Amino acid sequence: MKEKYKGIWPVMVTPFNERGGIDYDCYINLIDWYISQGVDGIFAVCGSSEMFALDESERLKLAEIAVQRCKGRIPVVATGSIGSDIESHKDYSVKLADIGVDAVILLLPDFCIDESSTLEYLFRMSELIPCDVGVYECPNVGISHLSVAGVESLAKSGRFGPYKETSCDVDVISSKVQASSGSGLSILQANTPFMLDAFDVGASGLMGISVNVVPWLAVDIYNGYFSSGRSSVESNHRQLCIVDALLRLCYPVSAKLMLSKLGFDISADTRLRDVSVSREVRKLIDEGFSYILEMSNCPLIGRGGC
Repeated sequence: MKEKYKGIWPVMVTPFNERGGIDYDCYINLIDWYISQGVDGIFAVCGSSEMFALDESERLKLAEIAVQRCKGRIPVVATGSIGSDIESHKDYSVKLADIGVDAVILLLPDFCIDESSTLEYLFRMSELIPCDVGVYECPNVGISHLSVAGVESLAKSGRFGPYKETSCDVDVISSKVQASSGSGLSILQANTPFMLDAFDVGASGLMGISVNVVPWLAVDIYNGYFSSGRSSVESNHRQLCIVDALLRLCYPVSAKLMLSKLGFDISADTRLRDVSVSREVRKLIDEGFSYILEMSNCPLIGRGGC
């Protein structure tokens, strides 16, 4: 599993149309573009997808489309921990497995009050799901992070593959990598600023928001790091960090604004109620992202985008 779940992964946003429904045509175009840019996998239903603002049929359709478009070329994963208890999580996760996702990703759920109960949940779910299983340290959900000892216990079970890690602590990342050594558990670090540091200590890849809008740059950094060394990609990594900073101004609206600038017919609409975007922020994103596109050899320049 470690070999399967590595590299550069976008965390898909959900495009909406003017009626508030999902723009599935745009979603398909995004997936096809990510594949063409050389990403190693797709995280189809996640926080960036506004997954808690989607109903079950919408989440399942997004996952199904991703599986169909990727057609075995690259793996697709989707979050399965949605619902109020383990029974609802199991039912929904099995539906995802039946659709054909490569791995169902489990959150550290709110109804688990400590690490002991969280691990009990994860192991129980791994027995119930008929495909690979992963873990998602999702901010503001559950206990947020597992200890190194907890990660080691998951690794030893042999049931867990992709692990989206969000500690932003290089020592912790290193310890989790060491704890999962020799197993199928693959540490996919989520935070762009720590991308190279995480690679230095053995992390398997980046599963982060910056990949959503400049996948070619993230792929170039990953390939360059492992072929020519860290110093060869440090300048590109600084550009990726600037993209990440711009995204955080009003995410996920910021990602949709940037994708629109790249030539995608995507609305900036969101179902999230706590995201507001001033004209100043829109201007900042437009100017900042234009600069990055000029610097990073955007593959869409001259083809109707950028």
